[in-house]
Amino acid sequence: MAKAGIRKLKNNLRYYISLVKNGEQVVVTNRGHDVALIVPVEGSDNYSRLMEMVKEGLAIWEGGKPITPEPIAASGKPASEIVLEDRR
Repeated sequence: MAKAGIRKLKNNLRYYISLVKNGEQVVVTNRGHDVALIVPVEGSDNYSRLMEMVKEGLAIWEGGKPITPEPIAASGKPASEIVLEDRR
């Protein structure tokens, strides 16, 4: 989660908006105290798709950049080998 003072936010607004568009939250501070939280709009395409992926277990999200789960190693023959055997 990003954090920015009011002046820093004002001078770099485009950067912080891009963070929010990518699903991150930005805490706005005033003299060291948290005063606001900028969050993605729930109706946005990216946010909706991210929430779907979290519900399906395809991503893990705790407010920052989404993390994909580790791939599961399959045992046995590769699918390509099985297909080739089937064609013989």
